[in-house]
Amino acid sequence: MSGLETKREIEQTLASGSYGSWTIGITDNTAFARARLQNPECWHSWQADSPEEAKSVQNFFISKQMRMAVVVAAPQLCLYILILSST
Repeated sequence: MSGLETKREIEQTLASGSYGSWTIGITDNTAFARARLQNPECWHSWQADSPEEAKSVQNFFISKQMRMAVVVAAPQLCLYILILSST
């Protein structure tokens, strides 16, 4: 999926919420990332065309005040967004 399409889909997902409520990350293994982040209920993911595109989309949303998730994995072809519980 192109970066522009991914941005549009993420924007549609966020239509009723604020950027600051969400966390965005990139990984090559969504199951590992989700487990590492304690299996959040609110989880969405998108496949990127390249690691550079995934990073570009991630940076776009970080610049809009979305928080960044850090999960070690590479080559990072999948973007995900989630809401982490504050408790």
